[in-house]
Amino acid sequence: MPRATSHNAKSERRDAILAAAADAFDRLGFAATSMEWLAERAGVAKGTLYLYFPTKEAVFLALYIRELDAWFERVDQALEKLPVDASTRLAGELADTLQQQPRLPPLAAILHTVLERNIGEAALLSFRRHLLTRISTTGAVLETRLSFLAAGDGARLLLRLHALIIGCWHAATPAPIARRVVERPELAPLRLDFSEELENTLVLLLEGWRHSGGGF
Repeated sequence: MPRATSHNAKSERRDAILAAAADAFDRLGFAATSMEWLAERAGVAKGTLYLYFPTKEAVFLALYIRELDAWFERVDQALEKLPVDASTRLAGELADTLQQQPRLPPLAAILHTVLERNIGEAALLSFRRHLLTRISTTGAVLETRLSFLAAGDGARLLLRLHALIIGCWHAATPAPIARRVVERPELAPLRLDFSEELENTLVLLLEGWRHSGGGF
């Protein structure tokens, strides 16, 4: 494929790389995906791929950011329709938005342990600043939907939700050998459903926040 020179051509090539990354993540997972596979799937030379993304982690961080931005848009739309202080319904809506983006939780689960470890300080700073902007904006909307949230609590709630997503995903999606073990009938109480566990835990978090009178 010839070198992209215009802004539109570069954007299209970047989109093709991220589409290949999405396909690879769904089919192979992060660990089994190589830069060679991504380049071939995106229809670019391996050297060209490195011009756009210096490492595999950088590719998948960009995919995570795209998924995260789309999720924030879903959350913002859901919040517009919610009555004030409907915390149980809010928890359900947040869980539903994640079900609509099944790629986001497993990407979040490797964000801190994998993706942020090989991207460079400048790229990490850019990502963290972008994240701060998104959680601050949506957090402010959350504060209008939940009257017991003080200024800044909306962003803190979203950070805690992110931690819940990571924890619930790891607990609900064990390694294949552990998955086979917990399929034994006597171990049924140890099985977790990601969406159900996330929603129930979020309800408890919100109720605790409500009854704490702030500063929870």
